[in-house]
Parts: sequence; C-alpha cells; structure tokens
Amino acid sequence: MKKILLLLTALFSLAGNANAQTFAQVTELAPPFGTGTQTVNGVGVTISATGSSTTYMSGYCGMINLPNLAWIGQTGTGAYHYTFSQAVWGIRVRLLSLNIGEYVQLNTNGGMYYLLPAMAQSYVNTCNEPFGSVANGFFMPPSPYGQGEILITPGGINSFDVICQTGNSGIVFTVELVFPDVDASNNGPLCEGDTLELIGTSSNTGLTYSWTGPNGFTSNQEDDTIFNATAANAGMYYLTATDGTITWIDSTLVVINPVPVISGTNFTNPGPCNGTDGTITLSGLAPNTVYTVDYLKDNVANTASITSDASGNVVIANLGSGTYTMITVTANGCASAPVGPITLTNLPLVAPTVASNSPVCENSAINLTANSYPGATYSWTGPNGFTSSAQNPTINPATLGDMGTYTVTATISTCITPPATVFVEVRPLPPAPGTQDVNYCQHDVIAPLTALGQNLLWYTVSTGGTGLQTFTPPTNVPGTITYYVSQTVNGCEGPRAPLNVVINPIIDLNLEASRPVICIDDTVVVTNTTTPPVGAAYTWEFSGGAVQSGSDNTPHIITWNTYGDKVVSLMVTDNICTTYDEVHVFVDTPMHPFFDIYAHACLNEKILLPEADYSGHNPPVYNWDFDGATVHQQGSGLGEFHLSWNTDGIKTITLDIPGICPEHFEDQVHVHTPPVAEIQSVSANPICEGVPVQLSAVEHPGIAVFKWHNLDYYGFNNSAVIDANIEESSYVYLTAMDDYGCSNRDSIYITVEPCCQVFIPSVFSPNGDGKNDVFRPRTQGFQHYTTFQVMNRWGQKIFESRSQNVGWDGTFNGVPQDPGVYSYQLLYSCDGKMTEKKGNVTLVR
Repeated sequence: MKKILLLLTALFSLAGNANAQTFAQVTELAPPFGTGTQTVNGVGVTISATGSSTTYMSGYCGMINLPNLAWIGQTGTGAYHYTFSQAVWGIRVRLLSLNIGEYVQLNTNGGMYYLLPAMAQSYVNTCNEPFGSVANGFFMPPSPYGQGEILITPGGINSFDVICQTGNSGIVFTVELVFPDVDASNNGPLCEGDTLELIGTSSNTGLTYSWTGPNGFTSNQEDDTIFNATAANAGMYYLTATDGTITWIDSTLVVINPVPVISGTNFTNPGPCNGTDGTITLSGLAPNTVYTVDYLKDNVANTASITSDASGNVVIANLGSGTYTMITVTANGCASAPVGPITLTNLPLVAPTVASNSPVCENSAINLTANSYPGATYSWTGPNGFTSSAQNPTINPATLGDMGTYTVTATISTCITPPATVFVEVRPLPPAPGTQDVNYCQHDVIAPLTALGQNLLWYTVSTGGTGLQTFTPPTNVPGTITYYVSQTVNGCEGPRAPLNVVINPIIDLNLEASRPVICIDDTVVVTNTTTPPVGAAYTWEFSGGAVQSGSDNTPHIITWNTYGDKVVSLMVTDNICTTYDEVHVFVDTPMHPFFDIYAHACLNEKILLPEADYSGHNPPVYNWDFDGATVHQQGSGLGEFHLSWNTDGIKTITLDIPGICPEHFEDQVHVHTPPVAEIQSVSANPICEGVPVQLSAVEHPGIAVFKWHNLDYYGFNNSAVIDANIEESSYVYLTAMDDYGCSNRDSIYITVEPCCQVFIPSVFSPNGDGKNDVFRPRTQGFQHYTTFQVMNRWGQKIFESRSQNVGWDGTFNGVPQDPGVYSYQLLYSCDGKMTEKKGNVTLVR
C-alpha cells in the first residue's frame, strides 16, 4: 500500500461557554508533504506555512480545509485517516461535487457512512445543526469520537467541520492521506445469458472484502460469479476492502448488452433464369440499428453489415437461389439465435405478355408489343412470312394478307420462354361515297351537304386535314369550290370522293322612292336603279296602291287613299336565283291635333297643359302660343307644360303643326281673381283645453265655400260661422273659395289653457226628464280620461267610460238600477299630470 502522509495540526481552545469564540488557522502543506505537529494556544493566532488554503473556527464550530485529490495531482480512490488528541462531539464533511459512480465513505468508531451524489448540494454556512443529520449538503456522524477515516473518490471533498466540547483546549488533529492498491474490475462487456465475473485485486494481504451491486447483489468474496446474467445485473458494483483499521472502496461498471431476437422471417424468390434479386427479411429487431448479419448459403459462410429500417426489419438483398441456414444478427457483440433454413428458388420463366392495336384498317400500321425482360432478345413470326427480333415490331402499311396469328418468344441468357400469341384483324377499306354536284345562289341559307354512304366525314382538302361529321359550305362568295367526303365502315375510313359546290351570283336590285312621306292621294315614283339579266321575270307588290304607270323594270307611279306605312317590293328571278328588294313610303293624313286644358284657372295659379294628342306620324315642328302665360315647366314637342297668368280674363292657347299636312288647334282658359278671406271674430281667446270656440268670417262677394283648418269641428266647416274644438295653442286658418276653386287664406292665433278643475255631481236623477239624467264629471276644459268607473255597494263595476262626453245613465246591462248610493273612481290626465278622484253619488228617481 502506497502512503502519502499529510499532517495538518489545529489547536482548538474554547473557554467559557458555548458561545465563546476561538480561532485556529491550519495551512495545507504543498508537495513534497512534510510531517510534524504544531500546537498553538490562544485566540486569533495565525500560523504561517507554505500552501494556499487556510481554515478558521467560529463559535464552537471548527472547520478544517483538506486538499482535494485533484489539487495534489493524484487519481483513483484515496482516504483521509484522521485522529484527534481529545474527544470531540463529531465531524461532518462538506462536498464539492459527486458524479454518478462516485462516493464518499466516512468511517468512525461508531459506524460507517456513505455520501452519495444526491448529497452534493450547495453549502449554506450553518454551524448549529443537530447531530446525526444530513442538512445543507453536510453529513454529520452522530456521536463524539476522536479517530476514524474518510474514503473519497475523484469527486473529492474540500473541508471537515469539527464540533468540539465546551472547555476543550489544545486539541491536536492529525490527518494522513492514503492511496490503497485495491481495484475492482469485471469481465464485461457481456451479453444477456453470459457469466459475469467480479474481480478484486490488491497488493495487501489479510483484507476482508465486501461487494454490493444492482438487483440486491452482495458478496463477501474477493472474486465472485453471476451465472446467466440479465439486464437487471448491469450497473455499478462497489468493492469494500478493510484491514480492520483502514477501509478502501473501488467500483467497476458492468455492461450487459441485450441479445437480438428475430421474431419472424419473410422472403422473396429471385427472378427467373438464375436471377439474384431475391431477399430475406428478418423482423422484430431494434429500429435504425447497425447489425452484423451472418449466414450460410449452401454451407458457405457469408457476412454483411445491414442497418434495420424504422420498423425494425433487416433486409438481406441481392440473393440467388439456394438454401440459407444459421442466419444470425449481432449487435454490441451479442448474437441472436439462428433462424433457417430458408430456401430460395428462381421464379419459372413465363410466356411474354403480348398485345396489339388490333383490329386495324387496311393500309394502316400494325403495332405488336411484348413485356420487357431485362437483357432478353425476342423472336416474332407471323402471316405473310413475317419475322422480327424487335421487342415491339411494327408492320406498315398493313394488307389484308397480314391478318392472322403472331407468335413471340424471349430468350434470357440461355433460357427461352414459352411462346405467346396474339391475333391481329385487318379490316378492308370501304369504297368512296357517291356524290352529286350542287348549285346555290349567293347568300342562300342552305342545309348540310349529303352523299351516299355511312359515317361520313367531310374535308376541305383531298388528303390530310380533320374530317367533320356534318358540313355546310359558305354561300357569300360566288364561284365553284370542291369539297371531299369519305365513309367509315367497321371502324375503317375509305378514300375520299370530290363534290363541287357552285355558288351563283345574286341579281342586284335597288328600289328607291321619290318621296319617303306623302299625303293621301299624292303620287310617288318608285324606280329600280339596277339592270337585271336579260329574260328575268319581274313581280311587283304595292300594298294596295293604285299604279298610274310602269311595267317590268320601268319606273312606277303610285298613289294611296289610306293612311299608313306602305311597302313597294320587287322580286326578280332568272330561273336559278331569285332576288328581292323593297322600299317604304309613309302615307300621312291631317294630324288633327287635340289638347284639353282646364276651362277655368285662378290668377297666378300653375295649371297643367297635358301632352297633346294627335293621329299620324311625328311631325318635325310643333309651334305653341300660350297667350302671355308664364311657362314654369317647359316640355318639348307635344308637351306637357305648366302655365300661369298674372292677369285675369280669357286666354287662348294655340298649336300649329307645319309640314306636308299642316294642322291648327286651339283652346281657351278663363283666369279668375280669387275672393277675399277675412276672419271677423272669435268668441273667446284664450280658451280652456277642449272647450268649443265660435269663429266668424266676413262674407265677401264671390265666396262660394268657407273652409276652416287646424281644429276639430262641431257641425259643418263650410259656414262663415262655426263652433270648433281646439286641442292646443295654435293658428286657425280660414280659406275662402269661389265657384272656380280660386281661394285666399286668413289666420288667427288662439291660446289654449289646461283648466284642470273637474266637478263631479253628488246626485243625479235618470228619470228621462232631460234634467240631470246622466252622471259624469264636469270640467271647464278637456281632460283625457284613463278611466271613469261606477261601482255598486258590493264593489261590482257597473259602468266604465274613457270619454269625457260619455256618462252613466243609471242602468247596468240595460236594466235601470235601484236608487241608492254608488261609488265612483276617475283617473284623468291634464297638462301632463295624472289625477285620481274617488267619491260617492246618489241615484234618485
């Protein structure tokens, strides 16, 4: 065992009570390490020595920094062996950090403690912590001992905390750093099912060993064995060795890889004639993993490196025929159980798949096809001595002798496929259709061309082009044009036959009339300005007109004795083409214009002159005379117009229409001065709301009707004196009108007041004497009743009204009620306020 002795000495002196403070500073020795003990008494004393780290004490807590293994350039597992010259309460260890597989073991006279990675937390400087706890990243042994050791791994520690008793002084703390030769190892990495060997090695003798590991493993052997290892046996194993005083720990990581399992197989045979495109698929493996694949093909070993796909399938490709055995996959040194045998055989040769474009028509191409075999050659035979080595040969043009059965074989390497056959039908072409030339006139509307045959196709060229099932030639240009037509029988189109279409020019006609418009019995001359061919036949029509002179192509003089549009037409025929032309002549009559205007109008009143009526065609000019009227809305032509006059009297309106058949019409309007309207008096102003008021007007001469406005009337409102009801303050208007509708207006403003007082009688006598026969509220004004009810002594409602003018007549359902006392309730609104009145009324008879 190698030893490196690092002697650190600290003097702890506490006097008084637990709160007394004594400081001691310990300096680490730099390599090569020296040995010795230094003791210092007193408070606040500093010891100078070589090194870089110091320690202080505070209160009754002392902390001593220890060198981390990394600081002194060492590797592997080491131990701090410590002693105290006096007993202390306890020690605790502050961690720097621990990684997976690292640990700190603390041995004291009272037991063994391990610090694992989970305890390597941030340090919080708290001294007064209960013994026997792990807090703020510290481990604290539970009882006061003066000696022991700390075993560490490369993660290391960086300080001790020493807890002293009150009154201790002159404590000497000695630390020895020891590196043992104890080593833990194993025979891994292994595969599941292998035997795991744990190996302990040390140059020391007489040691006691203890193994701990995954899956609850423990052993007291220096070397131990686990048979048929599984994944549960993988992990970190710890070997503890002790000589009774010093304890050493080492660890070893055991790796156990899973054994691949092939859960299923599948295969595809290679192609025919010694093909090598067969495959074997191994399924159930880890996805996207590189495997070493070993197998025997016909007892010959083969190896390949293949990556599984995303579904965990390993595909062995490019395989030929044969027997495949002992197929295994290996990953991480672990091989699967073998699978097989799997026998691959070359697929049998099959006859080619052949086809053709049959049936074909005579003179067209025969296209033969066969499916493709890589590297194959082909041999075709057929009618008419046909042979070909092409995969897809063509025979062009085809004859009727080429119809029959065609045979093909394919040769692959030295293998010849069975023959395949295809029958090709060659159909004969039909003859050209029968045609007959046709004649048409220029601009004729004609039917589609016809020929003797079936399934016709029409062409504008003798060869090529696109055929049309129906064709109508144009007739706008004279001349002879040749078209072509074929027929199709049994899918085959035969040769084309010509057909000549002759377009004859039309006869040019142009009729002109000497005048487009004439009056009844006037004459008009109609002339054809062109020269038709010699020998042409002429047919004239005159719409009932009388021909004064003219024949064939000479000018015709015509008259009509009826009104309207007249048509003169001429049709000329030359035994091939017929031409027609016509000219229109309008025969007019006197228009007899007529308009109707009001016979009477008022001064400055706008009156309507409606649109004038007439018979005949529209003349170009309308001449109006309105006898000094103001035209407020100007119309055009026949009207309409809006007119007024500022002088009274008889006004004459005239309409003159010049032209071929001139006309004149007139009508008169008598313009009157309106009568005078004047309100003479009003019975009261202001008045109560709803109370009638009497209004009087002055009866000036000429007034036929009085009209009062903006009030409710009592009786007729066409009198000079009326009684009226006015709801609210407003103007009252008077219109005075004469017999011709001419009027003037006068107005007066009347003020209306609410007058909200209501008087309700306490007694009424409905005996029919005309005095006090009806029970109802009395008021100066007019209130809007919400309800007026009368109840009998049992509270039954026997009368209800919402009108101020309707009262109770002493009956209920037409039956007179007994004399007695009845109650009433009145709800009414006046001047925007709702008022309620209740009381009793006595009915007497």
